[in-house]
Amino acid sequence: IEEAVETAITEGVYILLIDGIPYVGQSNDIDRRLKEHINKHVDKLDNVVKVFNIEGFTKPMRELFEQLVIDELGGIENLANKRNPVS
Repeated sequence: IEEAVETAITEGVYILLIDGIPYVGQSNDIDRRLKEHINKHVDKLDNVVKVFNIEGFTKPMRELFEQLVIDELGGIENLANKRNPVS
């Protein structure tokens, strides 16, 4: 995981495994956000599964892409996410 975080990725959507359950997120600073997840879930974070590098997207565009990934994975009831970014 540390190796993945050291790679400079700017903006995008990512999928993590927390206690084996997928979590989908988005950020305009992926490197910082992944480090926050590592610090928060140090004993629970299994792996960074996928990072979609989508530079130039606005926050609403990233949230829409995040929602599409959440929906593709079966919705928040199947994920570690607590809310849908797009209602």
